[in-house]
Amino acid sequence: MIEIRKEDPKKRNAPGVTRPDGKIVTSCRICRRLHAIPEPLSTMKRSIQWFVLALLAPAIVVGCRTAPQSPPPPSVPEVSAFPPPPRFADPARQGTALVRSVLGDVTFATNDVFKPLKVNMELPAGTTIKCKVGAATYLQVNGLTSTIKITESSMVELTRMDFHGTGLSADTDTLLTVKYGTILSSVRKLSANSRYEVVTPKGKTAVRGTDFQVTVTALADGKDPVTYVVTYTCVVGQILVSADVDGKEAMKVLTSGQEWVPGEGDVKNAPPLTPVVVVMPPAPPEPASPPPPVQLQQPFDGNGAPNPAVDAGKNPFQRINPVPMPNPLPPPPPGPGTGGVVLTPSISPPTRH
Repeated sequence: MIEIRKEDPKKRNAPGVTRPDGKIVTSCRICRRLHAIPEPLSTMKRSIQWFVLALLAPAIVVGCRTAPQSPPPPSVPEVSAFPPPPRFADPARQGTALVRSVLGDVTFATNDVFKPLKVNMELPAGTTIKCKVGAATYLQVNGLTSTIKITESSMVELTRMDFHGTGLSADTDTLLTVKYGTILSSVRKLSANSRYEVVTPKGKTAVRGTDFQVTVTALADGKDPVTYVVTYTCVVGQILVSADVDGKEAMKVLTSGQEWVPGEGDVKNAPPLTPVVVVMPPAPPEPASPPPPVQLQQPFDGNGAPNPAVDAGKNPFQRINPVPMPNPLPPPPPGPGTGGVVLTPSISPPTRH
């Protein structure tokens, strides 16, 4: 509401008093009455502020758009389900595993009868390999799909080795089962429709092109069934692990230098590991050279003269180690009853008649 006061004729053009709300009572030159208006200085300040803000608004918007933004912190992707099995257009053909190296006591079995494993053997799917203490073997699995190392005190089954198509672009389907022990795998970059899995008593892992290690340890706690502790380690690349933890399926994605033990916490840093490098057994010692052949010496030629080739060292029959000749035979013993005198029969001259 406008407050009106009676104007003092002596102070018609003088500024009036300030009201509590900040408005000033001033005199109107038209109607010669007093009116309450906002403070001019306050209004000017507000107008200047809005004018400056209008000038700076485009620069603020452009600055917000072009300002460099920090990258988000790296995070491990969450996976809710294991990838479904691929569908192959071509029929499956059976692959094999080639034995590259054998160190120590390593055996294999295809029908529960274990035999010694040898280099360059080709093993079909379903073969079980067992390495004893201090032994190891290197295999080339399913063609050029991967190279694996089975360490000591381990048993691994080549469960499935299929390939579809031909050449390096063929789709492969590989499944290995680690019953106990340690396996270190180096898997090449696979096609989008290929599958490579390693199964353990606690779960399985899937890879597409990486180096990783799986260790299965049986605890001697006397429980039935046996309690296993499985350690999944990613050496280079990325692997997907699915494991049973307290009756529930847990899934983790491991990157380079990480490991996970299902049931013992979250993913953690792993000790440094070396990718798979095939180690060949030491070469067998070379056999001893045979002794030099015995060369015969022929110091005389056929006419009884000295052979000049012997003196010149050119005789191929020269003996290096001549065999000594035996002593000449002793004379015959004397006849009986002769007193040591040898009797010779006398021959009388013929008589003439």
